[in-house]
Amino acid sequence: MENGVNTHKVKMWVNAFWLLGKHYYSLFFQKRFVEPEWLAALSSAKKAQALKADLNGDLLDLHYQPQINILDDSLHGVEALARWTSKAFGRVAPDDFIALAEENGLIADLDLWVLNRACQQLALWRKQGIKIPTVAVNFSPLTFTYAHLEQKVQAILEENSLLPSDLVIEVTENKSINTSCSLANTIARIHAMGVAISLDDFGTGYSNLKRLLKFPVSQLKLDRVFVDGLSNECYSEMSQELSKVVLSLCKTMRATAIAEGVETQQQLSHLTSMGYGVVQGYIFSPPLPQLEFEHWCFKRN
Repeated sequence: MENGVNTHKVKMWVNAFWLLGKHYYSLFFQKRFVEPEWLAALSSAKKAQALKADLNGDLLDLHYQPQINILDDSLHGVEALARWTSKAFGRVAPDDFIALAEENGLIADLDLWVLNRACQQLALWRKQGIKIPTVAVNFSPLTFTYAHLEQKVQAILEENSLLPSDLVIEVTENKSINTSCSLANTIARIHAMGVAISLDDFGTGYSNLKRLLKFPVSQLKLDRVFVDGLSNECYSEMSQELSKVVLSLCKTMRATAIAEGVETQQQLSHLTSMGYGVVQGYIFSPPLPQLEFEHWCFKRN
């Protein structure tokens, strides 16, 4: 003890404060530089686990958006779109959980779940006397790497007493279409069964005419970017010309042209004057849950 001061205790307190300060510095460093990325990865992993569990538990939903033949105002078909509301994460945007599924090897499970549920619903509607010509589902290019995919598609159709012609599979344009030869072969086999193949978001993706010729395409869906441009004074003329090119291409290929994302009467008028026969968008209906879509059908009839 010096001058009434216990030097041993002072050293203990100094060491304690030094260690405490080091600990807080470590916490600060972790929170500032490590924690955000780590937490994001942890959250993504937990979301993927939740998505897998909800897929296995049949806890996702489908919404249905009609496609209208504007030449005679008849129902051309419906597109089935997955929706996910998680108990842990709430409502997750489709773009987010689809990307999550692709990143975590769940996309084939998701796409096949949608296919199975959509076919079940189509069969049920027909038994109830609700006339739905076809149902369209979206497949990621990654799903076409699923082993024996065409046999799985055929089995789902047969289980629901549906014909291949009752189904449309929409393939979204992306880099996978450019690089995968097996993708084109699988699509060709499914198309040979009688299933219609639709190329989604056409015109702004990665495909070109050379690669397009490799696909037995039944439909081309005009990207909504062109549709949006029809009501924009700055881009209207260019959008019209590009939309006409897509329509001309469809006629050459004997494929159906579908304009999606149609929201205004101005857009619809432009598309009608150009010769588009089938449109899809909020001008007729947003994607609706099953019961609301049934109500829409009854009200329309």
